[in-house]
Amino acid sequence: MSQNGRAYSEQDVKATLDNCRLTYVYEPDRGRLRTRVSHILGAGMVVAWFQGAGAATCGIVPGRAVISDPSNRWARENVNRFFRQMPIETPLPLVAATGTALWHDGQLEPCKVRRIAIDAAWRSQVVSAVDRDGCVDALGVSEAHDSGLVELIRDHSGRTGVPALIAVPFCAPSEPVVGTPREAIRTMFSSPIDVLVIERFVLAKDQWILGSHAS
Repeated sequence: MSQNGRAYSEQDVKATLDNCRLTYVYEPDRGRLRTRVSHILGAGMVVAWFQGAGAATCGIVPGRAVISDPSNRWARENVNRFFRQMPIETPLPLVAATGTALWHDGQLEPCKVRRIAIDAAWRSQVVSAVDRDGCVDALGVSEAHDSGLVELIRDHSGRTGVPALIAVPFCAPSEPVVGTPREAIRTMFSSPIDVLVIERFVLAKDQWILGSHAS
């Protein structure tokens, strides 16, 4: 795979999905799409997020990320052991809206990873990412760089109280970040990723997910 930062039209994405003969849901309303994804994350699933141009300005490319809910105690095993094929104790970075917040002691800036201390009252909400010192590595994202991810974080936080998401690069072990819809599909089906959200299309390995988590 070769990293590619270009954006793909929904016509391009649909043509690829249809060519691969995949079943998917198209959600024209972005708010309903985020609600659907929030429910999927809340159910403990691993989601691949492929949106926009995926500009490689950050260590974690917001538009080419694999995300999960840090309040799920199995997220560390699902992401580190099964997806990244790394030791389970490997730190899991969070992605969160820039600025200050009640749940941490830092000032998050766009596309900068900072080590922040989590307030004790919030640690259960990020239990899979927080280390034994009560800290996490967190990447700040803003609307200017995030390919819709910060809106998803805010919606998910409003629905669940979880203030951030685990986010790692969308790539197979020892490979570059996916660049094309076809690469995204191939990586999804060759890994433990449960759901792929590619622009406003949602596809899942288990078809019941598409119906059971409808917004």
